[in-house]
Amino acid sequence: MKALTKSTEYKYDKALSNYLNTGNDLTDYEALQHYALTISNSAKAHLKAAIKRNTESALLAMKAQATLDNVDLIQVAGYRTEALNQAIIVRQPAGQKIHNWLSRDEVKELMSLTDGPDLVSQRDKIVLALLTHTGLRRNELVSLSFDDISQRDGVYIVTIKGKGGKYRTIPISNELYALIDKWRDRLGHQGLIARSLGMNKEPKGSMSGQSVLNLISKYGQMIGKPELRPHDLRRTFAETLKKQGRSIEEISILLGHDSIDTTKKYLDLQVDLSFVPGNFMPV
Repeated sequence: MKALTKSTEYKYDKALSNYLNTGNDLTDYEALQHYALTISNSAKAHLKAAIKRNTESALLAMKAQATLDNVDLIQVAGYRTEALNQAIIVRQPAGQKIHNWLSRDEVKELMSLTDGPDLVSQRDKIVLALLTHTGLRRNELVSLSFDDISQRDGVYIVTIKGKGGKYRTIPISNELYALIDKWRDRLGHQGLIARSLGMNKEPKGSMSGQSVLNLISKYGQMIGKPELRPHDLRRTFAETLKKQGRSIEEISILLGHDSIDTTKKYLDLQVDLSFVPGNFMPV
């Protein structure tokens, strides 16, 4: 079963805890249905997903122990599992969500907003540049350290530990590396790159995922895109790759996607480090 991110695991655990705190049992179909009517749609989605994950895991363990003597009981458990997974109905939003990505001119406008000499501007520029130049997820960004930046065959690269503990390598432009190096000198030490700034604007610990979301939303509003989110900058990175003629397989590798795992088992896919996505976007 696919490993969950820490944030998703937290949401699932919280959804289950909130339900169990009502005193009802997870196997009570009617109680689940009634409880679902009292919570938000997102909470329903988390609870439904958590129950499905737990029941399917338990059922799989039972199937592994199947014998001629207990196969009927396991079949009954399967029926109950199916019913429980259908107890909560999650309302799908009307219409289709339109994904956003920025044009080169919009990226340039976004970056120009962080040209100030102050610490906040420099930090924000680093965050925006890393998201648009590397396609990082925000949880990957907040855990990225200066030690994750290195050089290979004359090209600067970022090594990222993504979902499921899998590593991927993304080449970056010399301009972005210079920006990161300048930021490291400003901080005066190694450590995490995306830093939280305290009330006195001094670097503290890592930014949180919510802080990154708030930062992108703030700058999105400033360029007339109030709905801009960190994942839209990840899509911008992918769109840039596509426009430059990179293959869908290479894009998938650079984004750390699992969608073409079957294909990767049969092909020796390599990322061309001579192609630097950031060369096509301003800093």
